[in-house]
Amino acid sequence: MEKVSLPIKTKIAAWWLVVIGSTASIVCIFFAAGVILTQACTAIAIVPIMLFPPSFLTFLFGFFMLRRKKLAWLLGITILFIEVLISIWLSSLNIKAYIIGNFPPHFEYVILPLLFLPPFFLLLLDRKNFFKIAT
Repeated sequence: MEKVSLPIKTKIAAWWLVVIGSTASIVCIFFAAGVILTQACTAIAIVPIMLFPPSFLTFLFGFFMLRRKKLAWLLGITILFIEVLISIWLSSLNIKAYIIGNFPPHFEYVILPLLFLPPFFLLLLDRKNFFKIAT
């Protein structure tokens, strides 16, 4: 019996999640190692600890989507939805502070929603095809 390949939209979204999740996890690990080595006890030192779990979960859900797991699809949509909401919230705070005149806009907060929206919509568009072949 021939194995049916993953739908192309799901494959693109899953690889997108794998790349984003692994890159963010590696950056968090290196950032945490740098904080530990310099013994900097500041508020910024907690950032890699807070960002590592969602980035690693993003990687795991993308990986298991490539393995055709329905639960990975559901949890991947959930974490992407949360990440989209948080990134839009950060972006709106940044734009609001720029309008008030507190500080210049940070480009990463404005571009952050664009990082999570494409895989979110690709997964939603291709859910029926994915559930036909998923286990």
